[in-house]
Amino acid sequence: EAFVITLSGGVPYRSITLFDFWFRSFDYWNRTSNLNNAQTANHPDGSATFVVALQDPGVHNWLDPAGVHEPIFWVRWQGRDWAAGEAPKATAQLVKLKDIDSALPSGMKRVTAEERKQQIAERLALYRSRFVV
Repeated sequence: EAFVITLSGGVPYRSITLFDFWFRSFDYWNRTSNLNNAQTANHPDGSATFVVALQDPGVHNWLDPAGVHEPIFWVRWQGRDWAAGEAPKATAQLVKLKDIDSALPSGMKRVTAEERKQQIAERLALYRSRFVV
């Protein structure tokens, strides 16, 4: 199965992160278990659709739950005065992985296995630039 989540845009910063039952994050330097604005392929209106699935569904915005079947996710919207405008929105649906295309908007950015390896390599390089390992 896959959990498909669409988050509204219109904010300077937005992120979505997966956690285990104890709110421990997964090894985000080796997995796409969290994505922020800079890492996300957004729709033209600024919203974004993410797919949580145990198997890589071949979409750019895959959230890898690191083998955890029931992860918790946390969304952060920051930098906008919500009282002055529309509040953030999230919609979600659970679908069979084989039916994932029916749950995704047209134009959803796809990735190949090689592109996924590059995405992970970039994450690791950025992680190493922030921390001494």
